[in-house]
Amino acid sequence: MEPDPPGVMRAICENRRSLRDTKRKMKKDASVAGCGIITFGSEAAALFEALTPDAQDRAFLDLAESIADRLNTTLHGLVVHRDETTIHAHYQIASYNLDGVPLSQATRPAVMSSLQDLTAEVMARHCPGIERGNRYGDRLKAGADFRDTLHRTVRELHRDIPREIEAKRAEILALNMKTQEAQTRVDEMQGRVDKLTQKAELSEKEAN
Repeated sequence: MEPDPPGVMRAICENRRSLRDTKRKMKKDASVAGCGIITFGSEAAALFEALTPDAQDRAFLDLAESIADRLNTTLHGLVVHRDETTIHAHYQIASYNLDGVPLSQATRPAVMSSLQDLTAEVMARHCPGIERGNRYGDRLKAGADFRDTLHRTVRELHRDIPREIEAKRAEILALNMKTQEAQTRVDEMQGRVDKLTQKAELSEKEAN
């Protein structure tokens, strides 16, 4: 599901924002797309990779749409990567929900935390055996040593580091989208300045 370009996402968000009574126009640098990554722990990855590609796609789509529904927004892109160390997927959602409110304002921390529970629930339907990992805080309360919660084996590092790199790439992609929008605005302003300069030079010549 090819992600929508920034212009399309901006039009969608502006249309949603118009549903609310706002005094100001949407900022030029306002976020219009949220990017997320769906990854697995080592054991869950082994179970999931045993599925057929079609079954994997159905699971990723079901989860991405479920996340969008939970956040009261819509899904606009989903790309699966199978050619790297561990299978994973990137998804794109609109940054304004269906009520016209930015996700940054409409989404509470508790809602974001519940997305991990939702992920385990949806994935378990498609791949029996996948379960939600123990929360960091719960592991400490249960008596786990702090250092143990930070330790990862070499095998886990080989699996986890590529996913972490992909997560950073997703963040960079989101920043690049903002940069492109900013550059477009700069080019527009420069074009206006050039036209005004030309008019001023012409007026000066006519005056002479």
